[in-house]
Amino acid sequence: MENSELFKYEVILHWAAVFGYIVAAFFFVQGVAFRKEKAFNHGMKLIVAGLVVHGLALLIRWSYAYHGPYLLKYEVLSSNAWIALVAFLFLYFRYPRLRFTGVFVVPFSFLMIAVALFSNPGMRRLPPGYIGVWLIAHILFNKLAVAAFLIAIALLIVYMLKVRKSKFRFLSRMPAAEMIDEYIYKFTAFGFCFWTVTIVAGAIWADQSWGRYWGWDPIEIWSLITWLLLGGYLHFRLFFGLRGMKGAMLLMVCYAVSILTVFFLPFLITSLHSEYFR
Repeated sequence: MENSELFKYEVILHWAAVFGYIVAAFFFVQGVAFRKEKAFNHGMKLIVAGLVVHGLALLIRWSYAYHGPYLLKYEVLSSNAWIALVAFLFLYFRYPRLRFTGVFVVPFSFLMIAVALFSNPGMRRLPPGYIGVWLIAHILFNKLAVAAFLIAIALLIVYMLKVRKSKFRFLSRMPAAEMIDEYIYKFTAFGFCFWTVTIVAGAIWADQSWGRYWGWDPIEIWSLITWLLLGGYLHFRLFFGLRGMKGAMLLMVCYAVSILTVFFLPFLITSLHSEYFR
C-alpha cells in the first residue's frame, strides 16, 4: 500500500480517536457533576477503545516513516496524548478516588491530537545518529514525565478550587484537600524522577551522537530549569514541610515553566532540538 493511502487511514483513525475522547470527556463531566458511576465506566470504555484506534494510527505512521512518533510536532503531540491517557487509565484503576482528573486530562489530550492534526503532518526521515537505546530512553521517559505532570496539574487545579472554597458543588464530592495535596506530591515526585532520567539519557545519547554531554542548547537549559524548580519544590516539601497554599503556589510556577518547556519552546525557538520538531 502506498504511503498516501496509509496516511489517509492514519488521519481517519486519529479523528476517530479524537471523537471517542470527546465523548469520553463528556461522560467524565457527567460523572463528576452528577455523581453517576455508569458515566465513569462509559468514559473509561471509550478511552480504552480510543487508545486502541489511536495506537493503531501511531503504528501505521511508524510502519512507513521508519521511526517512532517523536520527530515532528504532529508525532510528538499525538504520542504524548496517547501516553498521558494510558497513565490516566493506570490512575483510574489504581486510585479510583482520583478518576475525576479525567475531566481535565482527557480534554487536554484530545486537544493535543487536534493541534497535531492541524500542524504539518509531512513525513521526515530520522536523521543519521538518531538511533540507540539512550535515545529511546530519553524520549520514553520524557513522555512519562509529561503524563505524570498532566495528572498532577489536574489535581492541583482541584486543590486550588477546594482551598479557595469555590462554589462549584461537585467539589464537595472530591477527596479532602489534604489527600489531594499528598497525591499532587506523589505524582510530582514520579514526574521528577522521569524527568531526571530524561536529562541523563539525553546527555549520554548526545555524547554518543555529537561528542558532548551538554551543549547549553535552549531546550537543554529550560529542561534544567524545570528540573531545578521541581527539585526545589520536592526538597522544601520533604525537608521543610512546605504544604498548603504556599506549596501549591510554588508548584504552579514549576508547572508553568514545565508547560512552557514541553509544549511551546520546542516549536517556537530556534535550537538543535527544535529543528526536528518543525
